[in-house]
Amino acid sequence: MTDIKVPKTPPSAFNPDRPASALLRAQILHLEHAAGVPESPPNERWTEGAAARYIAELTARLTGRPLPVPPRKPAKTKKTSGNKSWKKSRKKKSRR
Repeated sequence: MTDIKVPKTPPSAFNPDRPASALLRAQILHLEHAAGVPESPPNERWTEGAAARYIAELTARLTGRPLPVPPRKPAKTKKTSGNKSWKKSRKKKSRR
């Protein structure tokens, strides 16, 4: 079987603060209709982030599944070079 290589999605593909495209707004209208929710006003300004959260909520309603938990970014940790635990055990001598 032939392998098909799919390039990685560029980081610029999703910007939560960018205005939502007409495709996202149309998807919201279709999901609202399918879920029996009153349609949002056509002039409402959506961002990609708000649209993604609302689409997830509407999809969860339609499927009867709970909302997925969004992934969290791992906490930044300081990189240490080597084991420096021996420094912690040494007591500082006070000068008088």
